[in-house]
Amino acid sequence: MNITYEDFLDDYHEEVLDGKVIKMAPRPTFRHLDTNHNITKIFKKNLSGCVVLSEPDVHFSKKDKVAPDVAVVCNRDILDGRVVHGAPDIVVEILSPSTSKRDRGYKKRLYQRYGVAEYWIVDTNSLTVEVYLLEDGQYNLDNIYQALSEAEFNNMSEQNKAEQAFKFKTHLWDGLIIDVYDIFKDIYEG
Repeated sequence: MNITYEDFLDDYHEEVLDGKVIKMAPRPTFRHLDTNHNITKIFKKNLSGCVVLSEPDVHFSKKDKVAPDVAVVCNRDILDGRVVHGAPDIVVEILSPSTSKRDRGYKKRLYQRYGVAEYWIVDTNSLTVEVYLLEDGQYNLDNIYQALSEAEFNNMSEQNKAEQAFKFKTHLWDGLIIDVYDIFKDIYEG
């Protein structure tokens, strides 16, 4: 059997949400891939003792199986070598037009229900990172961090520059300070 380029492009991966099989877009954009790489690299460089996974299979139940862009798992007991069985400590979803509604809706509620302590929604168009923290079983928006263009930054008043948050820490590891510009560093603009 010969495989064509078109066959390769149709290589969808799937998630199962509330018992429904959802086909995911076959290929993310380069901006998406670069951002995923940057986040994974930040976590791998700074989080010893935890496993950092890019696009892992995460099984919460028979009805809910997802493939987040990045997951950090510190409890190795929920790993079986191919699948995460249960809640990662951090989940990152990088928005794309085909997944944005699901990432902000059902999947956010799913991660909350199963106890994912920290959930990031990353938008490569607006260069923002929304950080949600699980508190008393509910997600609360901790903050939205945005990388600005050089022109936008230079046009800000000194007071606005001082008030704007460009660095943040993951609440699970006090020593890990993340610069929002490192998340969007060298992303392909084409």
